[in-house]
Amino acid sequence: MKRFPRGWAVVVPVLAVGLALVVGANCTQAQTGAPANGLPDILGARTGMAPGDAYNLLKEHDPAHSVALEQVTYPQLYGDKPITYGMNTATSGPDDQFSIEITLPPNPQFAWRVHRLIGPFAGTTPNVINSLVQKYGAPWNANAPAPPDPHEAILRWFYDEQGHRMDQSVAPIVLKNCMNSTLNPWSGDDMPRINGRTSTTMERSITRTLVVTMPPSVDPTKNPQCTNLVELEVRVNGGGILNANALSFTLEFTMTDITAQHRAEVALDNSLNAIILHGAQQQRNEAGQQAVPKF
Repeated sequence: MKRFPRGWAVVVPVLAVGLALVVGANCTQAQTGAPANGLPDILGARTGMAPGDAYNLLKEHDPAHSVALEQVTYPQLYGDKPITYGMNTATSGPDDQFSIEITLPPNPQFAWRVHRLIGPFAGTTPNVINSLVQKYGAPWNANAPAPPDPHEAILRWFYDEQGHRMDQSVAPIVLKNCMNSTLNPWSGDDMPRINGRTSTTMERSITRTLVVTMPPSVDPTKNPQCTNLVELEVRVNGGGILNANALSFTLEFTMTDITAQHRAEVALDNSLNAIILHGAQQQRNEAGQQAVPKF
């Protein structure tokens, strides 16, 4: 079983064809993702990429050119059509895990989270850190204006959705507050959870019976300072304290656009809530037509 980063909550991504969904294994059609951006990549993958491009990238990387889809049905909205909410390389093995999550319909769909875990592999701490800095630039200094902690093994970079670095212009305390509140996935009450299966699987969502609203702590409209932030996190040897003398390494990469996930979840919840409210109103209308018993 593959392991996934903290807060790895599922999106119920669907791959869309026009208004409809890319359902089943039909993920290779041309898709429209988020607006083109200048975000860095994780082996070519980044948040905002179209679902078809994500599928093809994983297929190209997998040794057997096989992609496992994690799927769900939403009978109240889409009947029995399978909706893909996660994609994983099927045969790359535990030392090379690669997964992408896609946002939900009815909004346009695109990648909102990319995850890759590699290793163990041989190396030295200076070479590993220098390689990361060469690709992504100097990581966020959570201790600014004090010097960064040289022993920190969890490295982060923050961008806006267009790829501009944000951690150099936003105060560390603001980003820390965002990480503790808004920058966490929110999934209403009916999300399946991605778990890195190596074969295509199907689940059925919970039937929604109550109206669900987004908590203020994760509502982008109530936390504008945290809106449109994309976080890139790299954990060296699982995080914790960086060992300067280490000779074996794992690297866990996670790029997350939480605002995109929140927007998609709000749209999905609005659609499901409308069904609940319509049913409640219909029930009231029918009740209003019933005669009061004689007394």
